[in-house]
Amino acid sequence: MYVSIRTDSSIEIGTGHTMRCLTLAEALQKMGAEVSFICRDGPGNINSFIEKRGFIVYRLPPIQMERSQEEWNVQDAVESLTIIKKHAPIDWLIVDHYTLDWRWEQSMRGYAKKIMVVDDLADRRHDCDLLLDQNLHHQMDTRYQTRLMRDCRLLLGPKYAMLRPQFYFQRQKMKKPNGEVRRIHICFGGSDPTNQTLRALEAIASLDDKRWSIDVVVGRANPFSDEVKKACSRIPGASFFGHVDDMATLLADSDLAIGGGGSSTWERCCLGVPSLIISIANNQTAASQECHRRQLIRYLGAYDQVTTQQINKELIRMATDKKELLSLRARGMEMVDGLGVTRVCLLLLGESLQSKTDVEVEQQFFRIYDISKNKCGKEGIG
Repeated sequence: MYVSIRTDSSIEIGTGHTMRCLTLAEALQKMGAEVSFICRDGPGNINSFIEKRGFIVYRLPPIQMERSQEEWNVQDAVESLTIIKKHAPIDWLIVDHYTLDWRWEQSMRGYAKKIMVVDDLADRRHDCDLLLDQNLHHQMDTRYQTRLMRDCRLLLGPKYAMLRPQFYFQRQKMKKPNGEVRRIHICFGGSDPTNQTLRALEAIASLDDKRWSIDVVVGRANPFSDEVKKACSRIPGASFFGHVDDMATLLADSDLAIGGGGSSTWERCCLGVPSLIISIANNQTAASQECHRRQLIRYLGAYDQVTTQQINKELIRMATDKKELLSLRARGMEMVDGLGVTRVCLLLLGESLQSKTDVEVEQQFFRIYDISKNKCGKEGIG
């Protein structure tokens, strides 16, 4: 089976789209599929990282974001087709990109047997066979009704969250928490263009609580990495981490997290780490609000509306409320089991999920990563 993935990363749009697609690509590859990427060389991209993970990346030149969405779709389709035609017919064409819509997808129909779209905005029409939205939304079962141009299978909610396998393995090894806060994890994704990482770090440091250790993680596309690193060196108890390949191990040692929304929300939920969330992009707001409503996280608001005093107040309140911390942990772990990418892979390979129990999905997960459940709980993966 040949799979082509069209996605991008940059300082402006972050790395979340590419990282979740990379997780899917690695699982598909382990199941025997041949996978390649089509990505633009925008500023701050992580295309070289994809290549280091063993995948071919067909690179497109930078394009002006000021163009209309229609112009963007036309130009991107022309450039993408020069690559896609060489591999046609493609079994699955996967597109994870907020700018591309039905016009782009329709132009690919003659060269791809099936098309899968990864979206969470529901703000444009799609011509696809499978649509994945791994976030939570108000009225999520109906929000795509007027956006689909053909009979399309919908995969909705964090049951399908495409997390790296380390999160499931780490989940099996975690100790039962006591509701105390000793270690705080800060991460605002792969780019953090408004430097909320430094803001959260300085807010915690201003409380001068000697009980807390602070792990600060910045991504490959973070333009403020050096500034954050210097701040960590000045603050007692703060440790700086450049992009880490195994976020799960670091996050699992945390008692509380502060960060942005997006895919990171599901990583924290999977490991039961209670979170204070500040949305750093418009597309994170609605999902974060819904997660707050369902008592999965504590949502403080958008980055340009949240004050340092607000961060401090909520941090102090949560750090002293063991009951809420344990409640957030339990709800999060119940919502996200870490097997989402396995479910997506099975569907792409033509298997039915209706006939599979969660136990059978878990067994397939262990087959993909060639490890037993007993070994998983003791060692995980390297």
